[in-house]
Amino acid sequence: MAATRSIARGDFPRGPTAAALCLPSSPICSSPSGSNPIWVIHFVFQHSSTKPTERHFTLMTLQQFLLKEHGSRSNWLWIPSLVPQPQEHYSWLRVLGFVVLRTVRAYLVVRLLLTLFWVFERENQETVGSVIAVPHGEWLALVFAEFVGLRALVLGLLSRAAWNRRADELVESADPGAPVPESGGRLPYLSILIYSILVTFVTPLLMFHAIEDVRGWAALRAEKSKLIAAGECLEISCLLGPPPPNEENFFSTPFWKQFEYRRVPTTNPGGLEIHWTFKQGEIFPYHTNLSLPELREADKEEKGNSTSRRATDGRIHLSDWANTLRESTTNTAQLPQGRHHLDFPLPAQPGKPAEDVLLGLSKFDATLAEFAAAARRPRSVYPVHYEESFNALLPHLSCMKGIARIYQVRAFARMETGDSQRAAEDVQMIFRISDALQEDPLLISQLVRIAVETIACKTLWQGLVDHRWTDSQLMEFQRFLSHRALGPSLIHGLKGERIMGITGTEQALLGPFKLLVDTGFLDRVGNTEETGLAPNVFSAAHLTSFLIPVGWVRKSQVELLRGFEPLLTTARTELNSTNRTVLWSSSPGSDAASTRDRSWGGFPFTVLSRMLLPALENAAHKANFGQTMIGLAGAACALERYHLAKGEFPVSLSELVPQYVAAVPIDWMNGEPLHYRRTDDGWYQLWSVGQDGKDDGGVFREWIGKGANSTGPELDIPWPRPVLSTEKRIF
Repeated sequence: MAATRSIARGDFPRGPTAAALCLPSSPICSSPSGSNPIWVIHFVFQHSSTKPTERHFTLMTLQQFLLKEHGSRSNWLWIPSLVPQPQEHYSWLRVLGFVVLRTVRAYLVVRLLLTLFWVFERENQETVGSVIAVPHGEWLALVFAEFVGLRALVLGLLSRAAWNRRADELVESADPGAPVPESGGRLPYLSILIYSILVTFVTPLLMFHAIEDVRGWAALRAEKSKLIAAGECLEISCLLGPPPPNEENFFSTPFWKQFEYRRVPTTNPGGLEIHWTFKQGEIFPYHTNLSLPELREADKEEKGNSTSRRATDGRIHLSDWANTLRESTTNTAQLPQGRHHLDFPLPAQPGKPAEDVLLGLSKFDATLAEFAAAARRPRSVYPVHYEESFNALLPHLSCMKGIARIYQVRAFARMETGDSQRAAEDVQMIFRISDALQEDPLLISQLVRIAVETIACKTLWQGLVDHRWTDSQLMEFQRFLSHRALGPSLIHGLKGERIMGITGTEQALLGPFKLLVDTGFLDRVGNTEETGLAPNVFSAAHLTSFLIPVGWVRKSQVELLRGFEPLLTTARTELNSTNRTVLWSSSPGSDAASTRDRSWGGFPFTVLSRMLLPALENAAHKANFGQTMIGLAGAACALERYHLAKGEFPVSLSELVPQYVAAVPIDWMNGEPLHYRRTDDGWYQLWSVGQDGKDDGGVFREWIGKGANSTGPELDIPWPRPVLSTEKRIF
């Protein structure tokens, strides 16, 4: 027994030359009560002299590490009376006190350091108290205190077991007069490093992840349950509804087949690549992008010269388009590969601009006829790969805008040739192209729709100022415009954006894993020749998941859902056609995120919301702007009908009632009548008060500098006048 206690205290036998490794089965390696063995490597090196040289290397046990670590006075604020004695039993109350002491101390130290830092950085600010209330510092201090508290809990529980075990050994010792063994003696640095990593870092980190993951999962589940109970849709399938039959879907025509794609695993760094149904080099009976070259207007200066502004009347001149198409065709050899669609069939010698433009656009006649037939279908659902979230491709959007531009230029040419009926059909087709996007539950789709609406209104405006339309055509335009509503589709897009935000963060969590499951790649993982994918494709996702708790991403999703609530509530209220007495509130979502930043539930979980929501608020402003533009277009059609009948424009809008409109046209921005004034040059001014609700005399933007784009914020929204002017126009 005495020899065993001597070894436990670190006193090793000295003897002849030997090299002995203490094994678990060796009787001298066991403590009196059968405790864990003490691993001892005892090397004795014999030199030429008669006296041997001895070196001892001990690998400490976990019990020794815990006794040494927990017996340090620094853990007990250097108060000797708080340090537990070797013979006393370690109580649960002492464990609790140890955890609380370490946690509070960690929190106060971090808060003090952060306060000193902010005071040093912002010494000219009001008071130290305002610095202490910085929410980011609060979050950092709480997170650090939580981790230190878990670390203290692990140490407290393990140390209690080790301490009580040693106390029992001392009580049961057959030699009560023996010296009290030290808490580990002289400890090697390697053992300290190993146990420190495992006990004081890895274990608390895993516990920290588990706690945060459970908290985040519970918070997300509760938030989703609340929204579902309120009737909100949180699945993309809920927004899409049942898929329409092909014969009822605008996007189920041969033209759209070329944009079908699938992702397949490859050896690329990303792990996946896109395979199109029709590759770019293959011959296809349609022109892929349906795009036109950039219009080069003769009356505009080069882009690099912005020192002056030329006066224009706002019209698009067909001579510019004829020259642009011809220049694009003659320079085909200099175009990048794959831009064959910019080659147009034109006569050898320039003729009348309208005829040349119609001939050049005839290459699109078959495709445009296909669209005209598909526009009669009741549904329009493009097969977006929503499972890819933010990585989904949307090739149909650029095509839709390109189609609208082709219809616009063709309508201009038909007006010039006197074919106003078919020009009016082209204008209506642009509006129908816009309608084909209203079912898309994506915000970008709704922004493209607003852009297409602007193209349609611009085309309609040019026919109005040139007096190309008949009374019946104008009546049809009025009927068409009176049923247009951008608000419901924008709200639909906001709901989809909310869902995509949640699924997008899920994709960020899983990395390429889920997509490889969907593509069936993991079913072939055992066959390396078939997959050909690098084995470390998931390493980045795994590393990120290890460093950042999944629960934090869940909390970010919760804050994103909460940020959408005021945004959608405001949109439903202020984009409602029956409620035109309020204006769009500025930044409802980001203001809510700023408020939550001041609480423990805020930063950093509101970072995602603060990145996404401001852009959504701007989109709602564009929807208001577009709806106002549509209202101005309808009033302009009524004014043109009055002009056709009486040869002049009315003195006030009330003269349009009831023959041309049922009531005085209302300003979408404030619910009051539009502002109108007949001018001395035979035209009129028609405008909305704009976003701020204040009448600025029909000024859209004011010049605030010398540059061509140096304008101030939007004021009113005026319907453009066809007079030479340097003023900015809405289109």
